[in-house]
Amino acid sequence: MGTDETPDINHCPPNCGNIARTDRNIEQAAAAVSRHEEDIASPMTPEPMRDRLAQRVAALKAMIQTHNDQAH
Repeated sequence: MGTDETPDINHCPPNCGNIARTDRNIEQAAAAVSRHEEDIASPMTPEPMRDRLAQRVAALKAMIQTHNDQAH
């Protein structure tokens, strides 16, 4: 099976039961949250993009929280 035939979690819904996120995945998500929050705070970021980034931040934070809740 080649890499083109393997699942790609980037296209799965966040609540997909087939996804097993590692602590490394969660660290990457937390880093993305930080970057997005910086972009949201920047006056150079257009309002529509801020709104979209805020939605992404909320989704990432929910994913991180779910991972942390299930890990402990």
